[in-house]
Amino acid sequence: MDFLAELGVQSYCFRGFEDNQTVAGMVKACGLSRIELWRGHGRFEDVNGYSDVIATYQDAGVDIVSMGQQTFSGDVNT
Repeated sequence: MDFLAELGVQSYCFRGFEDNQTVAGMVKACGLSRIELWRGHGRFEDVNGYSDVIATYQDAGVDIVSMGQQTFSGDVNT
């Protein structure tokens, strides 16, 4: 089994870098190709802009395998 192919990184590790293209390049430089995004790299409430974030990582050959925790508030029925 190729364990390196199974490993990923949490984007919070790159919290000092706001640009997703830069972060994706850094992930690849680490020898990885999987990432979990935190809200600093993926604005979960911006549904329209999220496709751009996904495309940035896909173009770099980095798979988004999950998104970090998100707090929800308000009416649970909406």
